[in-house]
Amino acid sequence: MLLITFLLTLCNFLTSFSLLFTLPLLSYSLLTPSQRKTYRHEFLSTSLMIFLTFSPGKWSPSDYTQIGWHVVGVVLSDWISGGAQVNPMVTVVMYCLRKETFENVLIKITAQLSSGYFTFLLSAHTSDYFNLTRFGGPEIPEEKNPLGLNKERVYEDCFWDEFGSGMLLLFAIFILNWELKFAPPTYKIPHLPPFFTLANPNYFIKQTLTAVTIRVLIISFPSAGPSINPMLGTTYYLFKNGGSQNVTLSGTHLLVYWVAPILGGCVAAVLYVMYKNGGGENVVSERSDEQEP
Repeated sequence: MLLITFLLTLCNFLTSFSLLFTLPLLSYSLLTPSQRKTYRHEFLSTSLMIFLTFSPGKWSPSDYTQIGWHVVGVVLSDWISGGAQVNPMVTVVMYCLRKETFENVLIKITAQLSSGYFTFLLSAHTSDYFNLTRFGGPEIPEEKNPLGLNKERVYEDCFWDEFGSGMLLLFAIFILNWELKFAPPTYKIPHLPPFFTLANPNYFIKQTLTAVTIRVLIISFPSAGPSINPMLGTTYYLFKNGGSQNVTLSGTHLLVYWVAPILGGCVAAVLYVMYKNGGGENVVSERSDEQEP
């Protein structure tokens, strides 16, 4: 029966979880109400981001359709979630700029990782149930790639691709969010009734440009997937390898998916601060780590 098949799929889905996922959820009970709110927001936003950016256009034969749907998914997920970070690299860089507390960084990254693992599992079972193609994810190439490069060269290329894409993404975030204004707070479409007034058009313009930037980076820096998001690289790796406690992360994985993009993002932050300080502006928040989030 269809009901039994559905229940069996649900049970298989529940048995897929391990301590990698359950321990962060158990720790949720120890958080204060304000911390739980931060955790929930980041968890749900990360899941929404993966669903809306990995699935749209996935089954379309046209590359242009897939690119278009990916851009729409990036904008839509950010708009619905209210601008969550959904990326440990961004979270760490914002901490370096003192726009996040250390406590908030731990909560957000835990939520991002838990959500990524949960979402890849859920998407896999959903795809299998409806006979759809499973989501893919970022991976480091095998020892030999099609060009015949050796293992060390492959890892080196992966490192610099993640470093460069992380740095450029943060530059785009700084410029599009803090430097440029594309439109007034509201915009009334000419020759139409007042009802046709766009609220905050600047947000949709800058977010669309951010989505286009992400797509360009994906195409331009493909060696390691790409990921440009440590959460995606790690949670997909854990999911693909069964998610058991026996799954370990190699030093290469941490170097490529965590150190490289975060280091690139921090370099972008340092250069941006130097640029702003040269103009007499201070972009580093004065907020102390002891303040409540």
